[in-house]
Amino acid sequence: MKNITFNNVRKLITIKLILSLFVLIISCKNSNSLSKSTEENINVKDSTAREELIPIKIGTQIWATKNLNVTNFRNGDPITNLTEDSEWKYKFPDGGAWCDYENDPSNGKTYGKLYSWFAVNDPRGLAPKGWHIPSTDEWQTLVDYLGSKSLRGNEFKALNGGFRDGTKGGFGNMSYFAAWWTSTEWDKGQAYVMFLREDDTPSKEIYYTDWGFSVRCIKD
Repeated sequence: MKNITFNNVRKLITIKLILSLFVLIISCKNSNSLSKSTEENINVKDSTAREELIPIKIGTQIWATKNLNVTNFRNGDPITNLTEDSEWKYKFPDGGAWCDYENDPSNGKTYGKLYSWFAVNDPRGLAPKGWHIPSTDEWQTLVDYLGSKSLRGNEFKALNGGFRDGTKGGFGNMSYFAAWWTSTEWDKGQAYVMFLREDDTPSKEIYYTDWGFSVRCIKD
Protein backbone atom coordinates (compact mmCIF):
# COMPACT_ATOMS: atom_id res chain seq x y z
CA MET A 1 0.00 0.00 0.00
CA LYS A 2 2.86 2.38 0.82
CA ASN A 3 4.55 1.63 -2.55
CA ILE A 4 1.31 2.44 -4.42
CA THR A 5 0.94 5.72 -2.53
CA PHE A 6 4.52 6.68 -3.24
CA ASN A 7 4.15 5.90 -6.93
CA ASN A 8 0.98 7.95 -7.14
CA VAL A 9 2.72 10.90 -5.51
CA ARG A 10 5.62 10.57 -7.87
CA LYS A 11 3.27 10.51 -10.85
CA LEU A 12 1.49 13.61 -9.59
CA ILE A 13 4.78 15.44 -9.18
CA THR A 14 5.83 14.40 -12.69
CA ILE A 15 2.54 15.61 -14.15
CA LYS A 16 2.85 18.95 -12.36
CA LEU A 17 6.38 19.41 -13.67
CA ILE A 18 5.26 18.63 -17.21
CA LEU A 19 2.35 21.06 -16.94
CA SER A 20 4.62 23.77 -15.51
CA LEU A 21 7.09 23.26 -18.35
CA PHE A 22 4.27 23.40 -20.90
CA VAL A 23 2.96 26.67 -19.44
CA LEU A 24 6.48 28.13 -19.47
CA ILE A 25 6.98 27.21 -23.14
CA ILE A 26 3.62 28.73 -24.14
CA SER A 27 4.42 31.88 -22.16
CA CYS A 28 7.79 32.28 -23.89
CA LYS A 29 6.21 31.84 -27.32
CA ASN A 30 3.57 34.44 -26.58
CA SER A 31 6.22 36.83 -25.30
CA ASN A 32 8.33 36.36 -28.43
CA SER A 33 5.26 36.77 -30.61
CA LEU A 34 4.30 39.98 -28.83
CA SER A 35 7.84 41.29 -29.09
CA LYS A 36 7.94 40.48 -32.80
CA SER A 37 4.54 42.07 -33.33
CA THR A 38 5.63 45.21 -31.47
CA GLU A 39 8.84 45.37 -33.49
CA GLU A 40 6.90 44.99 -36.73
CA ASN A 41 4.53 47.78 -35.71
CA ILE A 42 7.46 50.06 -34.93
CA ASN A 43 9.05 49.25 -38.27
CA VAL A 44 5.82 49.98 -40.09
CA LYS A 45 5.52 53.30 -38.26
CA ASP A 46 9.10 54.19 -39.07
CA SER A 47 8.72 53.24 -42.72
CA THR A 48 5.76 55.56 -43.11
CA ALA A 49 7.49 58.41 -41.30
CA ARG A 50 10.90 58.03 -42.93
CA GLU A 51 11.08 57.71 -46.66
CA GLU A 52 13.48 55.14 -48.08
CA LEU A 53 15.94 56.82 -50.43
CA ILE A 54 17.17 55.19 -53.63
CA PRO A 55 20.93 55.65 -54.09
CA ILE A 56 22.88 56.30 -57.27
CA LYS A 57 26.67 56.43 -57.54
CA ILE A 58 27.98 59.51 -59.31
CA GLY A 59 31.76 59.54 -59.43
CA THR A 60 33.03 58.83 -55.92
CA GLN A 61 29.79 59.95 -54.26
CA ILE A 62 26.45 58.26 -53.65
CA TRP A 63 23.45 60.58 -53.98
CA ALA A 64 19.72 60.11 -53.50
CA THR A 65 17.83 60.00 -56.79
CA LYS A 66 15.12 62.42 -55.65
CA ASN A 67 14.50 65.28 -53.25
CA LEU A 68 13.69 64.58 -49.61
CA ASN A 69 10.01 64.12 -48.72
CA VAL A 70 9.78 63.48 -44.97
CA THR A 71 7.74 65.04 -42.16
CA ASN A 72 9.67 63.66 -39.16
CA PHE A 73 13.18 64.00 -37.86
CA ARG A 74 15.36 60.89 -37.68
CA ASN A 75 14.41 60.33 -34.03
CA GLY A 76 10.69 60.35 -34.88
CA ASP A 77 9.85 63.87 -33.69
CA PRO A 78 7.48 65.64 -36.09
CA ILE A 79 8.64 68.65 -38.08
CA THR A 80 6.16 71.52 -37.99
CA ASN A 81 4.10 71.93 -41.16
CA LEU A 82 3.36 75.61 -41.84
CA THR A 83 0.81 76.28 -44.54
CA GLU A 84 -0.22 79.92 -44.09
CA ASP A 85 2.02 82.67 -45.47
CA SER A 86 1.75 84.61 -42.22
CA GLU A 87 2.84 81.55 -40.22
CA TRP A 88 5.92 80.98 -42.36
CA LYS A 89 6.80 84.67 -42.05
CA TYR A 90 6.06 85.32 -38.38
CA LYS A 91 5.51 82.07 -36.49
CA PHE A 92 8.70 80.17 -37.07
CA PRO A 93 9.05 77.30 -34.58
CA ASP A 94 12.18 75.80 -33.05
CA GLY A 95 13.41 72.99 -35.27
CA GLY A 96 12.26 74.67 -38.45
CA ALA A 97 9.36 73.76 -40.70
CA TRP A 98 8.33 72.09 -43.93
CA CYS A 99 5.66 72.59 -46.57
CA ASP A 100 4.65 71.27 -49.98
CA TYR A 101 4.90 73.75 -52.82
CA GLU A 102 1.64 75.70 -52.79
CA ASN A 103 0.58 73.30 -49.99
CA ASP A 104 -0.25 70.65 -52.58
CA PRO A 105 0.76 67.13 -51.42
CA SER A 106 1.12 65.99 -55.03
CA ASN A 107 3.95 68.51 -55.41
CA GLY A 108 5.65 67.09 -52.34
CA LYS A 109 5.42 63.58 -53.76
CA THR A 110 6.90 64.62 -57.10
CA TYR A 111 9.38 67.36 -56.20
CA GLY A 112 9.99 66.75 -52.49
CA LYS A 113 9.14 69.11 -49.67
CA LEU A 114 10.49 72.57 -48.97
CA TYR A 115 12.35 72.96 -45.67
CA SER A 116 13.70 75.88 -43.71
CA TRP A 117 17.41 75.67 -42.91
CA PHE A 118 16.51 75.36 -39.21
CA ALA A 119 15.15 71.88 -40.05
CA VAL A 120 18.25 71.11 -42.13
CA ASN A 121 20.55 72.01 -39.23
CA ASP A 122 18.51 70.47 -36.41
CA PRO A 123 20.58 68.00 -34.30
CA ARG A 124 17.73 65.45 -34.40
CA GLY A 125 18.65 64.84 -38.02
CA LEU A 126 16.59 65.65 -41.10
CA ALA A 127 18.25 63.08 -43.35
CA PRO A 128 17.47 59.38 -42.88
CA LYS A 129 20.00 57.17 -41.11
CA GLY A 130 23.10 56.64 -43.24
CA TRP A 131 22.55 59.90 -45.15
CA HIS A 132 23.29 63.57 -44.55
CA ILE A 133 22.72 67.01 -46.05
CA PRO A 134 25.65 67.80 -48.40
CA SER A 135 28.05 70.65 -47.77
CA THR A 136 29.06 73.19 -50.42
CA ASP A 137 32.27 71.19 -50.94
CA GLU A 138 30.32 68.01 -51.61
CA TRP A 139 28.11 69.83 -54.11
CA GLN A 140 31.21 71.19 -55.82
CA THR A 141 32.63 67.66 -56.10
CA LEU A 142 29.44 66.62 -57.91
CA VAL A 143 29.52 69.62 -60.26
CA ASP A 144 33.21 69.08 -61.06
CA TYR A 145 32.62 65.38 -61.83
CA LEU A 146 29.66 66.01 -64.14
CA GLY A 147 31.54 68.75 -65.99
CA SER A 148 29.47 69.72 -69.02
CA LYS A 149 26.72 67.25 -68.09
CA SER A 150 23.58 68.81 -66.68
CA LEU A 151 22.31 68.15 -63.18
CA ARG A 152 18.99 67.58 -64.94
CA GLY A 153 20.43 64.55 -66.72
CA ASN A 154 19.88 60.83 -66.14
CA GLU A 155 22.24 60.64 -63.17
CA PHE A 156 21.26 63.37 -60.71
CA LYS A 157 17.77 63.99 -62.17
CA ALA A 158 17.23 67.52 -60.90
CA LEU A 159 13.65 68.80 -60.84
CA ASN A 160 12.53 72.37 -60.28
CA GLY A 161 11.12 72.56 -56.76
CA GLY A 162 10.59 76.30 -56.37
CA PHE A 163 10.96 78.04 -53.01
CA ARG A 164 9.09 79.55 -50.05
CA ASP A 165 9.86 83.20 -49.49
CA GLY A 166 11.15 83.87 -45.99
CA THR A 167 10.18 87.55 -46.07
CA LYS A 168 6.60 87.23 -47.35
CA GLY A 169 5.81 83.55 -46.86
CA GLY A 170 4.66 83.04 -50.46
CA PHE A 171 5.73 80.47 -53.05
CA GLY A 172 7.58 81.08 -56.28
CA ASN A 173 9.64 80.09 -59.31
CA MET A 174 8.93 76.38 -59.63
CA SER A 175 9.05 76.84 -63.41
CA TYR A 176 12.43 78.54 -63.43
CA PHE A 177 14.95 76.80 -61.19
CA ALA A 178 15.86 74.06 -58.77
CA ALA A 179 17.45 74.96 -55.45
CA TRP A 180 18.75 72.87 -52.54
CA TRP A 181 19.95 73.78 -49.08
CA THR A 182 23.52 72.90 -48.21
CA SER A 183 24.65 72.14 -44.67
CA THR A 184 27.14 75.02 -44.87
CA GLU A 185 26.34 78.12 -42.86
CA TRP A 186 27.66 81.43 -44.16
CA ASP A 187 26.87 83.62 -41.18
CA LYS A 188 24.37 83.59 -38.35
CA GLY A 189 20.96 83.46 -39.95
CA GLN A 190 22.31 82.77 -43.45
CA ALA A 191 23.39 79.63 -45.30
CA TYR A 192 24.44 78.49 -48.77
CA VAL A 193 21.95 77.26 -51.37
CA MET A 194 22.88 75.37 -54.55
CA PHE A 195 20.93 76.82 -57.48
CA LEU A 196 20.30 75.39 -60.93
CA ARG A 197 18.68 77.93 -63.23
CA GLU A 198 17.11 77.61 -66.68
CA ASP A 199 20.47 77.69 -68.47
CA ASP A 200 21.56 74.63 -66.40
CA THR A 201 24.42 76.56 -64.80
CA PRO A 202 24.85 75.62 -61.12
CA SER A 203 25.76 78.33 -58.63
CA LYS A 204 26.14 78.80 -54.89
CA GLU A 205 24.09 81.59 -53.35
CA ILE A 206 23.45 82.84 -49.83
CA TYR A 207 19.95 83.03 -48.37
CA TYR A 208 18.38 83.68 -45.00
CA THR A 209 17.69 80.50 -43.09
CA ASP A 210 13.93 81.11 -42.89
CA TRP A 211 13.49 80.54 -46.62
CA GLY A 212 12.14 77.20 -47.83
CA PHE A 213 14.15 75.15 -50.33
CA SER A 214 14.42 71.54 -51.44
CA VAL A 215 16.87 69.07 -49.88
CA ARG A 216 18.85 66.36 -51.65
CA CYS A 217 20.74 63.86 -49.47
CA ILE A 218 24.14 62.24 -49.91
CA LYS A 219 25.35 58.95 -48.39
CA ASP A 220 27.59 59.05 -45.31
